Amino acid sequence: LLEEESVEETRILQELTDRMLARAKAIHDAEGALGTLDLFYSLEEVTRLEKWHLPQISAEKKFSLKGARHPLLGERAVPIDLALQSGARILVVTGPNTGGKTVALKTAAVCFFLGWMGFPIPCAEGTQLCDIDTLYADIGDEQSIEQNLSTFSAHVKHIVQIVKEAGDRSLVLLDELGAGTDPEEGAALGIAILEHLLAQKSWVLATTHHNPIKRFALQTPHVESASVEFDPVTLSSTYRLLIGVPGRSNALMIAQKLGMPPEICRRAKEALGREEASMEELIGELYEKQTALDRRAREVDALRGRTEKTLEHYERQKEQLDERTERLLADADRKAAAIVRNAEDAARAMLQKMETSAESAAAARKQLDEKRRHFARLEDQARSREEKRVDRLLKKSPNAQPERPLAAGDTVEVVGSNVKGTLQEISGKKATLLSGAVRLEVPAKKLRRVNDPNAGAPAKPSVSIKVGTPQGVPSSIMIRGMTIDEAVPIVEQYLDNAYLAGYGEVAVIHGRGEGILRREVTGLCKRLPYVESHRLGGAGEGGYGVTIVRFKR
Repeated sequence: LLEEESVEETRILQELTDRMLARAKAIHDAEGALGTLDLFYSLEEVTRLEKWHLPQISAEKKFSLKGARHPLLGERAVPIDLALQSGARILVVTGPNTGGKTVALKTAAVCFFLGWMGFPIPCAEGTQLCDIDTLYADIGDEQSIEQNLSTFSAHVKHIVQIVKEAGDRSLVLLDELGAGTDPEEGAALGIAILEHLLAQKSWVLATTHHNPIKRFALQTPHVESASVEFDPVTLSSTYRLLIGVPGRSNALMIAQKLGMPPEICRRAKEALGREEASMEELIGELYEKQTALDRRAREVDALRGRTEKTLEHYERQKEQLDERTERLLADADRKAAAIVRNAEDAARAMLQKMETSAESAAAARKQLDEKRRHFARLEDQARSREEKRVDRLLKKSPNAQPERPLAAGDTVEVVGSNVKGTLQEISGKKATLLSGAVRLEVPAKKLRRVNDPNAGAPAKPSVSIKVGTPQGVPSSIMIRGMTIDEAVPIVEQYLDNAYLAGYGEVAVIHGRGEGILRREVTGLCKRLPYVESHRLGGAGEGGYGVTIVRFKR
């Protein structure tokens, strides 16, 4: 029975395998589709969470990595800037051990390879990559005790293949160039390799400790130097990359920090050749100056950022203050205009009352003319301020200089107000505007075109609404003796019906009394958009116990 069970299991598994093999292509296709979807999802996630960016692939002969980070270092990564400007082809990176030279090469390789495939890369926005077709790398950490001829031979064999194949669109990464053999011969070989790759116009990023290669980078056109930053106080690396200056190896400093007896370090310093010692001192001076300049540049950038934020803050405050001042002036001008109108109405009523005395009437007319001239000056000043305010608002408008003049049918707004509508016609300096169901007449220069939110939308069915003209509306209404709550709704409804009935002007009889109803009627007339003007009754019209209301047409 156990044998039969085993045979049956084998048969079932064989059948399942045959079915799988029959669908092998479909399974592979599904796997590829799922892999592609997973890749795109992963790229979106890493772009959103890790702040990766798509680089610019440029045909120019330069590249610039901004804020590059190696993805395997995570939050510990120190962003570096690594660049080769137009005309330069080789960048030689120097500095102490454990300073981050090799990591800089690996970071550049990861960024170029991902960008080469069209993926986002772990760099800041604005990163630019050159157009390469091949990427070669000979990177070894050189920290093994097995530094012998076989290791050197492996490196040389690899570099031989690179120099044979590299072209003008190749990026070559060489770590610890010239290491693993006699320092003088290794440095000479490293210089010869760089000269060969420079003649082939390849892009090269190389690291080294050899002073002859450092001198070569300083003296040769199209070759630039860089170094990893080293803090001489704490005797530790900051992992930042400084472009434009070679770095010291600081081997004696690091050895002394790690416990090497001072006597040994002193003898080692004495054993250095005079040329080597002067070269190290020169590099040290250049390095200190470049470090100070970079530190000052970072301080200036930080100060510039704070200054720009402060300037933006004050500019916003100034704009808000200007807008508030304009609103206050506009409100004051409107109140002043209302006071002027009320004063003229009162003066006119007083003049009509005093017409029985010719001498008093002449004096009153003279006083009225003086007041009218004074009020006219106030109105001119208010009008001037309003025109200046409108001009400022028009200059701020994106349509301050429209491509074409305003025409009938344009959607416009009255500058300095919330009134919007459709332009009906322009006659001279006046324009007729249809805002909802109300026709307004405003100065043409106070209009500006606005984007119609319904532009491009499907045309709505045309609906024609006809409003019948009210019948039997009298030319006046009596509210004398009523309370305010009784009178205001009645007057408002009456004025609506009188306007629709086609009256040019009507009379509201409120009586003289203490003037409470008169003030309420005046306030209502100011609020109604179809009321053109209002005044107290003249001789034979009821005096200041009647308000004459004129409608717009």
